[in-house]
Amino acid sequence: MLPGRHRMVRPEDFRAAARAGVTVRSADLIIHLADAGSDAARIGLVVPKKQIPLSSHRARVKRRLRHLCRELLAELGPAALLVLRVQSGADGLTSAELGEQLRAGVKRAKRKLAARQGEGEAGGTSATQTATANQPTTPGGQEEQ
Repeated sequence: MLPGRHRMVRPEDFRAAARAGVTVRSADLIIHLADAGSDAARIGLVVPKKQIPLSSHRARVKRRLRHLCRELLAELGPAALLVLRVQSGADGLTSAELGEQLRAGVKRAKRKLAARQGEGEAGGTSATQTATANQPTTPGGQEEQ
């Protein structure tokens, strides 16, 4: 079970993770990861009725994901917002299979988020801007070919 301070319950938090963060898809999960600057990592689960129609099956998938997410809390960092959206195929997965997809997806999302944050720290300079800025010029101001 996830501790209360690590549960995402406000709709604004779900929206923030989906809009400001990165999205990674696996076969049966869609993972949104964002850096919110909060005091504790928070995790939200979305298990739509259209994807898994039987309530007992939805509850089972949520229970498994909550257990797996509890193990991920240490890896996420204190400021993470993680939203897991379940696809229909997750209903037939074992906890081990679901855990593999979750760990692989979170690892990919963390790399993607780190790359995005690295771009932001670089001042938004693209490779073409840098290449153009480093072109030697002649005394007349013309670029050398």
